[in-house]
Amino acid sequence: MPIELDEPTPKKRSKTGKGLSFQVTKQKIASKEILFFAERLSLLLDTGNTLHISLELLAEQFESGLMRETILKIQEDVTGGLSLSQSLAKYPEVFSRTHVQLVHAGEQGGFVPQVLTQLSEMEEKRDKLYATLG
Repeated sequence: MPIELDEPTPKKRSKTGKGLSFQVTKQKIASKEILFFAERLSLLLDTGNTLHISLELLAEQFESGLMRETILKIQEDVTGGLSLSQSLAKYPEVFSRTHVQLVHAGEQGGFVPQVLTQLSEMEEKRDKLYATLG
């Protein structure tokens, strides 16, 4: 089940020639990308990498696109002092409230990798259910 994000794209210059105007287009982040994000981030954190390094390595695994940009923004947020859950909350089109709240609980209890593993399993089951329902 794809998730849609609005992303501004430049249009022609205004008649006055000053600045650009923007038009919003819909781009989608597939649930399989969110699943991949949760699985890989869990693995990277579980193997002892810092969150910053894990996000950097994870962003490199996406060649381009909206998910890569989102991960880079999350990395920037975390570097700037936000927690992972605070940063995820900035992207409600990508990460559900449940994701954010569970990651927050994991941060409080010190078990973020396990939470991410559970979230990826939950996403996978949801995708299978949707595929079955058609």
